[in-house]
Amino acid sequence: MLNWTFVPAGPPRDVAYARSDFGPFEYNTFTVFPVFNWQYGGWGYWFFGVWVPLY
Repeated sequence: MLNWTFVPAGPPRDVAYARSDFGPFEYNTFTVFPVFNWQYGGWGYWFFGVWVPLY
């Protein structure tokens, strides 16, 4: 069974650190798992069919 109420263990990450490691994060109540896609120019994630780049 899928658990939609997953809460990551540990304290919240610093924004600067989170930008450098591209780990999972919360966006608009969704857990986002960034992936590397060379066709779209680097790291980002898919949000309902729209590629969102991470700069």
